[in-house]
Amino acid sequence: MAQCQLLAFLPEDHPKRDDLIDILKEHLVGVARYQTASGMWRQLLDKSDSFVESSCTAMFVYGFAKAINEGWISDIYASVAIRGWEAIMRECITGNGYFDKVSTGFNFKQDLAFYYNVPYEPGGDHGIGAAIFAGIEIFKMKPAFRDCVWC
Repeated sequence: MAQCQLLAFLPEDHPKRDDLIDILKEHLVGVARYQTASGMWRQLLDKSDSFVESSCTAMFVYGFAKAINEGWISDIYASVAIRGWEAIMRECITGNGYFDKVSTGFNFKQDLAFYYNVPYEPGGDHGIGAAIFAGIEIFKMKPAFRDCVWC
């Protein structure tokens, strides 16, 4: 999200702009390969036995959709963004409107076991902003990429 926000406000003629776009592309391509079959991403990206987490999924969906909308990456990645958004809608928005499956907040830890055991925070407020930003960018994507069941 931060890379996209930076690029959105960085002047077009900034001497490092193209380098930053290249970094963003590499980051997104790297993250795409860790998307689960359900469309979510995991608390520990490269650990298939760690739990799926909604706030990171929302941040990645935002990153893909924003980068596509701005023309920073190819729209061939639209399916990654859409699968992630569909997973958020299906698995993370509860019947009473809460954004669920958000891990509790924490500082950096050196203990891998800690990350495996971070609990979900029911209705975790600190993830909702990423979900809203993701939804806005998904909605702005070309209509051909959107399934109007959820638009």
